[in-house]
Amino acid sequence: MRSILRLVSFAILLAPLAARASDPSSIYTVPAKVEILPDDTTGTRVVISGAFFLLNAPMGFTYGEPRCGYMSFECHAASAALCRMQWLDIRKTIGGVTCAGFGTLGMVSNATVHTDWGAQVKPDVWDLGMGISQGSYVDGKCGKARALNCAAAPPADAGAPDTASPTPDSAPTAPDAAEPAGPLPADAAADAPVPPAVGAADAAVAAQPAKPSGCAVGGTGGLLPLVLAFLALARRARR
Repeated sequence: MRSILRLVSFAILLAPLAARASDPSSIYTVPAKVEILPDDTTGTRVVISGAFFLLNAPMGFTYGEPRCGYMSFECHAASAALCRMQWLDIRKTIGGVTCAGFGTLGMVSNATVHTDWGAQVKPDVWDLGMGISQGSYVDGKCGKARALNCAAAPPADAGAPDTASPTPDSAPTAPDAAEPAGPLPADAAADAPVPPAVGAADAAVAAQPAKPSGCAVGGTGGLLPLVLAFLALARRARR
């Protein structure tokens, strides 16, 4: 019975050490998206989006604080098959409970974690190292990285967003020439020719509405001579 209790106690003491027992890889990530370019079969480049934390010092086991972003890498053509295998291994950890480590063990990486989504960046060279490792503690940074819950953003190779205005389907329709124009400006109204003055009688006749037949009343023809003749006869009768 005492032997069993000792084994249980020993196992409890070793549990934290086992959780810490992950390889000191240069970089650890909680990936949200792993895009192999141009495709999974022939790709020589990769864009990994998610949370990252990097080794602080050579041969140490302390890491910087996790941050969201993406990393872009390219692989030498001679090692492309091995690179793709490692990239696919990282992709398999998406949604898991561990962090994926890559790069040379115990060496500080010069690779860049980018945050400028959509910018054209120069890929870093992929370091095959000793393959992909997994850790659940990693200097206490793995849990923090998973808590960030970095959403996968568009890959860096997507380029800057197009901000140009879209071309309209058709040009604006020109105003109908038959439609009446608006009021003339003050200067144009002042320069407009003044119509000749008309007599009071002619003005009164001209202001009358047109007959239903369509013949207008006024002018030198129509009923005006008859009216004048009638007035002349009336004056003679009074004499």
